[in-house]
Amino acid sequence: MVDPTGQPATPRQVAGLVDRAEWRGLRHDELLVIDGGERGFITRYRATPAASIGSNVRVCRLRAVLIAAGLLALSAPASAQIDSLSVSLLPAAVSFTLTPNSATNAGSVAIAATTTWSVLLPTRTAVTLYGYFSSASSALVHTAPTNTVNIPSSRVQVSVNGGASAPFDQTVVFGAANAGRLLATQAITAFNPSGNRTDTLTLNIDLNGYSLPADTYVGTLRIRAQATP
Repeated sequence: MVDPTGQPATPRQVAGLVDRAEWRGLRHDELLVIDGGERGFITRYRATPAASIGSNVRVCRLRAVLIAAGLLALSAPASAQIDSLSVSLLPAAVSFTLTPNSATNAGSVAIAATTTWSVLLPTRTAVTLYGYFSSASSALVHTAPTNTVNIPSSRVQVSVNGGASAPFDQTVVFGAANAGRLLATQAITAFNPSGNRTDTLTLNIDLNGYSLPADTYVGTLRIRAQATP
């Protein structure tokens, strides 16, 4: 049971509803929203089968220069509403210094990816955050006309909340095949139909054993969340 803000009702609010027909007749797939005080009005919502919903897409523009720097640009959240989902990313840019044949070309700062969900339907059981590119073979592409080499998504790695780094080489629900990564999953229950979480993403470009000509490489990393089922 939730109040109008989407937060769980207080014990006092629930106690005031014990003798009411709405509470006695509540189905497992229904949601009661308290519209007034502890003896106030009640609105009943019944869950109906719904398709998965996706959040807004946040993009990171990547610019990598061999023996130079890279750029990662991101943006901001949408307003909350019933069964809504959004993602915001900070900061707006991350730079990389690339060294030939080095496995460690870390971004200069970590990214804070905040996922916000609002009054999700009672059928929702999880919110999942994904990162992905539009191409597995050319996540970052060359800019010099004489260069034909690109940086594949499998060479771009991410560490989530201090965990082990992993490449963008999974096939996920968004983006190209073998060009994504499941970043985080949040379980949704009757106790958190509204909420948010922030995950820290640290990027790295692994050039170990990969021959990359001196050039500027640009690409876009997209971050998106999905609520299921």
